Order: sequence, then structure tokens, then C-alpha cells
Amino acid sequence: MTAETRLDERLVYDPFARETQEDPYPLYAAMLERAPVARNEERGFWTLCRFADVQAAARDWKTFSSDEGVDLDFMAKLMCGPGDFLDYDPPRHDQLREIIKRRFTPKAFEQLTPRIQEIVDDLIDDLLERGGGDIVADLASPTPIRVVTALLGFPQEDLEMLTDLQAKSITRTPGELQLPKVALDATD
Repeated sequence: MTAETRLDERLVYDPFARETQEDPYPLYAAMLERAPVARNEERGFWTLCRFADVQAAARDWKTFSSDEGVDLDFMAKLMCGPGDFLDYDPPRHDQLREIIKRRFTPKAFEQLTPRIQEIVDDLIDDLLERGGGDIVADLASPTPIRVVTALLGFPQEDLEMLTDLQAKSITRTPGELQLPKVALDATD
């Protein structure tokens, strides 16, 4: 087996592999160049690296069905359960999408803008008061959960607990196939 053959063997995308989580960019570049369409047999999914291929697959739902789910582990089913419209093909997907799309109109987002701006301003103010911080941990990560909990009307005093549960629910151990106990416990 040559070095080239060994390199080609690793041209399988596995989001749970330690190497992928530590630095995925060399693999991305190699796959884009030499394996833009690749199958992960162990996990049972295809990786499409080129935009045109992704776009074509998204439009061809008869060939590339979502009916078996779009997640690589069962975590989404624990949290979302039946009715997650991402796990349906047309016409059911379109029916469910129609129900929620009224909440995602330009006017609806315009009305949300002041609240989202307030949340981001508060997070930035915290960073400034501390004299700096980590832009991902202190701004990018907390913004979505704060926006969602505000939109859903959760009390602010529950924010820390909900943030902790959300973080635990997406916890993965690099290289491990099973979900860690902390992730499973967060959904109970």
C-alpha cells in the first residue's frame, strides 16, 4: 500500500472522528480535490463537497430522501420527536413548512431586530466590562439560545439552566460512537 493509497483511504468524512474535530480543513481540501462525492459506509451517509452537487441533491428529494432523518445520531429524535419537518419529504415537508413560515417573514424578523440587538449589545457590554474574552464562547454561542428563549418567553432566571442543558445535549466525545451520559441526561 502506498502513501497515496493510505491518504485516499482517509478521504471519508466522519464528523465524530478525533482528527476531524481537531482540524477538519486538510480533509476538506483533499476531499474537494479528489473525492468530492464520498460515502461513509460505517455511518451510512454520503458527503457532497461541491456547492452544485449539494444544490442538486437538495432539489432532488426523490433520490436524496430525508424520510430516514437527517441526523447522524438519534439525539434530534430525543429532542424533537415526530413531526420535525426536516425529516420529511414533500408533500408533508411543504405542509409543515407552510404552517411555520408565517413566523419567519421579513416583517416578523424586523419586529425581532430590537430584541436581538439588545441581547447582542448586552453580551458585548459584558465582554467590554471584563476587558475581553472569547468571541465564540462569550458572544457567538450564547446569542442563539438567548434569542430562542426570549422568543419562546422563557423566564430569564431559567437561562443559565437552559444554556447548560443545551450545551450538554450536544456534547460528543471525539472518536466515540455512543453519546456520552451527560448528553443523554440533558434530554431527560
